[in-house]
Amino acid sequence: MAVQKTTLESRIGSGIKAMHKVHFVLATFAASAFLAGCSSTGGGDAGGSGPSTVGGLSASAALSAYSPTYAGSTTLKSAEADGLEGYGVDSSDGKFATTRVTRHADALTLQVAGETYVLDAAGSQELAPGITGRVYGDFDSNGIPSGDAAAMLSGQYNSLTVLTKNVRNNGTTADGYAVSVTGLQTPAAGIPNQEIAYEGVWMLADKDYGADAGAFSAIADFNAGDVNFELVDADKAVVGSAGAAIQGSQFHGTMNVSGAGSSKLIGGFYGPRAEEIAGASTGANYTAILSGKQN
Repeated sequence: MAVQKTTLESRIGSGIKAMHKVHFVLATFAASAFLAGCSSTGGGDAGGSGPSTVGGLSASAALSAYSPTYAGSTTLKSAEADGLEGYGVDSSDGKFATTRVTRHADALTLQVAGETYVLDAAGSQELAPGITGRVYGDFDSNGIPSGDAAAMLSGQYNSLTVLTKNVRNNGTTADGYAVSVTGLQTPAAGIPNQEIAYEGVWMLADKDYGADAGAFSAIADFNAGDVNFELVDADKAVVGSAGAAIQGSQFHGTMNVSGAGSSKLIGGFYGPRAEEIAGASTGANYTAILSGKQN
């Protein structure tokens, strides 16, 4: 099935244009465009509570190992305040993991693959209509983090969270990263029975912590049970694709990125009527995340 091409410049604004090859957490919003001017409130320490998260999971195991929260009974803000479970990837083994995000106005607790990270809020900004970016951790006046640092990209119904572990040496060294996808999944009664077009952003970190990003367009055919993506870079050149089988409000399949190879992809649909889409992938050479909305 051909994937509908769309232009995303107006939605993602400086979020794509400012991407650069530092660390994955910085690539999410970019220090030059977002972190500069955000006053830091201090770093966080390990701690927190909630159900244990596990790592080392296959794609199918990751999608069935957490307790989803469905759209309709709460807001994303309220669900994150109570603690929202999801899935993601930890770079320590490059495999899928369960995750849990608890967000309050002044702090973020991220649990992934059995580890817990508590970080103070460092700033937030509306990156585009309906898309909010937040950063957590210690940042200097130039927007360079020290220690654990995280960035969160939130729509109305889902959030992507990217953690970079123990950043040091003026932002040039880190001990690894983790990514998390959480949100309010579409209930069974809200699954569409037609084709839906989506557009959004994708971000990739390679095994050396280099980062890349771009936009995607996708068509989800809920009758046929599949979703197909086309990935473009910041110059709108096609650089990859993905295809997955839909099962309820989740999907799993394969992502292919030019020059980086293939990876396993898992994800879900979020909102009362599948208004948003998000996912994570992992392979031998990279980890990627994506998030978008109906266009």
